[in-house]
This record gives sequence, C-alpha cells and structure tokens, in this order.
Amino acid sequence: YIVFGWVLPIFYKGSKKELGPEDLYQPLTAHKSSKLGNDLCRAWEDEVANKRAKGKEPSLLHAGFRVFGWNIVLLGLILLVLELAFKLHLGMKLRVAACSMIYRKSLRLSKTALGDTTAGQVVNLLSNDVGRLDLAVLFVHYLWIGPLETIVVTYLMYREIGISAVFGVIFLLMFIPLQAYLGKKTSVLRLQTALRTDERVRLMNEIIQGIQVIKMYTWEKPFAKLVALARK
Repeated sequence: YIVFGWVLPIFYKGSKKELGPEDLYQPLTAHKSSKLGNDLCRAWEDEVANKRAKGKEPSLLHAGFRVFGWNIVLLGLILLVLELAFKLHLGMKLRVAACSMIYRKSLRLSKTALGDTTAGQVVNLLSNDVGRLDLAVLFVHYLWIGPLETIVVTYLMYREIGISAVFGVIFLLMFIPLQAYLGKKTSVLRLQTALRTDERVRLMNEIIQGIQVIKMYTWEKPFAKLVALARK
C-alpha cells in the first residue's frame, strides 16, 4: 500500500491489451456496500436507543465515529509523518541557519560597513527574506518532478487519444515563457518593496531612538504624518 505496488498487475495487463470491465478488481470485503451499510445501521440503532433512553437527540456523527473512529485516529497519526511536515521542518532549519549566519555576520561588520548598513535592512533580512526558504523547500522538488510527470502523462495520453494530446501539452507549455516573464516582473516589484520596507523600518527605528526629543518638542503629529506616508 505504501508504494502502490498493488496496481502493478493491472498496469502490466493494460500494457498488453486494452482494459475492460472484466479486468477490474473485485471490491474488498471491507469496501462492500452491504458490510459498510450494516455496520453504520447497527451503530445508528445503538445511538438512537442510547440517546432516547437519556432523552437526547441521536447524532449520525456519533454513529459514524463509532464505526470509523479508529480509522480517523489512524489517519491523524499518519498525518504526523507526511512529507509536508518534513518539508516544513527542513525549511525551518534552513531559515534558522540563515538567520544565525546573518546575525554572526552583523557582529563582524567593520565600521565602514556598519555605516552603509541600516538596522532596517537587517530586520528586513531576518523577518522577510529568509522566510522565502520555507516556501523554496516546499516546491523545489517540483522542478524535476514536473517535467518527468509531463513526459509520462503525455505518453499515456498519446496512446489513448493520439496526436491531439501532444498539441494540448504544447499549448500548456507555451505558458512557460509567460510565467517566466511574470516571475521576473514579480522579482523586480519584490525588490522595490524590500527597499521601501528597509526605509520604513529605518525611519521607525530613528523615531523610537529619538522619541524623548519628539515628545519634548511635541512633534508627534508631523512624525505621525511621516510614518503614515512611509506606510503607503
């Protein structure tokens, strides 16, 4: 079940001849409607009897959980070891490692470099830029899985419906240059956003450092306008 090896015989048979209804598997006993219906009906009858004895309304949800409860619990345990959890865990470790490296680098900066580097830039790196590592780990393997799946699916469709399948795939592949163009534009906009964010964080840091002077001269409203302008 883990590697879907049980489908290999039907795949092998399908490679030799065109599959028909007679080639389909017989349903498992646990999947037959008669068994499933009987189990749920018995659970529902027990639910009705128990709730009526207590003067309460029966619940189909409770009856269903009584039949499939262990399956639901088992599914929850399986979800703990899904590949998504591993991806998020790895992305978190990459993000923390990058943050640590940025922090160590900031401690080794020379006075000249410190003059060219604002606190806003460092904060933006630690809070926004390294967060992209989490997303990168989620989708990096699709760079090789996607083309491989496209080739296999195109071949299977070509066997079934002929050259029309190839034209359909070519039409979809024509969108790749458009996506590349949009990605490039998005990166440009992202860079502009990062620069604006650095400037806003730098302004807020300077305001916080000089808050006593601002309060002493009652400059709250002018600086509030500056902050509002920087946030637009």
